[in-house]
Amino acid sequence: MQIPIGETSAFVTLEHALRLNGIVDTPRYFMAKPNPLGGFVVPRADTAIDVEAIAPSKIAVSIDVSRVFDDPKVVRESLDCDAITIVPADYDVLPKGFSLDGPRVGMSGVASLSLVPGGQPVAQIRRSPSAEIVVGKIHGSSRQIVFDATSFVAFGYTPSANVDMRATTALGGIGRLGRRGLMQYGASRPRHCPHEVTVRVEIGGERAVVGELMTEARFFPDDSESQKGAFGPEFQAIRVTASYVELVEDAHLLVARSDIADCPR
Repeated sequence: MQIPIGETSAFVTLEHALRLNGIVDTPRYFMAKPNPLGGFVVPRADTAIDVEAIAPSKIAVSIDVSRVFDDPKVVRESLDCDAITIVPADYDVLPKGFSLDGPRVGMSGVASLSLVPGGQPVAQIRRSPSAEIVVGKIHGSSRQIVFDATSFVAFGYTPSANVDMRATTALGGIGRLGRRGLMQYGASRPRHCPHEVTVRVEIGGERAVVGELMTEARFFPDDSESQKGAFGPEFQAIRVTASYVELVEDAHLLVARSDIADCPR
């Protein structure tokens, strides 16, 4: 990435599942690895975070957790500059010993979260947190707990008395990417190619090459658009799972049908 002095735009080449070349506004920042902020919150790999320079080679990273916690509402941590990236990384959000495989439950009463069983509280949990709540092992009067929120995962221990097992749900087993995939890609099966594929973007009747799908990168044929014949018989509209790509309204990614003819489903 190159940012001209005094400018707010950057010349960027992003190379992941989809290689893109272009000019962007001030880039968004993501965690490069699963650093627990405050010791109990890990932003998801595709969650944009707030970053502030506080010293040479030091930054302050913060994330809004108010949908789950009354206090603190924002978690802030001082980290080295290499803790962030402009392209979402690929990491497990939970530390060893914690899991999302347990039952989904509710909370009752005023509950706190601590880093160790029976430890000092580090956060006050909302009465109705906006997250799936997963419980794990019992440790004395405490219970292991994970908050599976949209933009982050929080974990620690809470008094067992505040866990409402009667609210157990059957939402486990799908996974966050699975739920998003079902909503975003419908019944379309993913495909992947044994070679790079040129990618174009079309908006407002104009079309341009913007990059390439990398070898074996997954993509979803967007048949709902292609069936309308809007892009002609030679091109196929696609969607990609690259979380750093968010198309504006009426923009479409296209590949030549001949380029993906040998790409298995």
